[in-house]
Amino acid sequence: DHARLQSAQLVLQRVPELLQQCAAPAAHVVLMGDLNCDAASAPYALLASSEGLQDSKMVCEAPEDQDQFTGTFTGFDPNCLHGPEIDFIFVSPHTRVQRWAVLEGRSPRGGFGSDHRPVLVTLQLA
Repeated sequence: DHARLQSAQLVLQRVPELLQQCAAPAAHVVLMGDLNCDAASAPYALLASSEGLQDSKMVCEAPEDQDQFTGTFTGFDPNCLHGPEIDFIFVSPHTRVQRWAVLEGRSPRGGFGSDHRPVLVTLQLA
């Protein structure tokens, strides 16, 4: 967990630097990925409590039915509906999150393309 915490600290240091390099300090920031830790972890807490990022699920205006799939990691188990949620999408505070959902992620043949379910957000950037 220490390495993940250090990674989160590094990300938080780099975001303002990147915005300055782009000459766009008010640009929208979207940070997403597999954190390999859940919302109770220190790395998640650090990212979610920062001034520059917020968890899109927590600020979503109209979340999808979150009881269908409560986790994002399946380990390729077709029966896993409620695995751990370790994939997150963070956005800058001035970004409106209109929709958030975890999708099933099965291929037409019934298998998974990944051991993680896709997370979908609809953002308003204007």
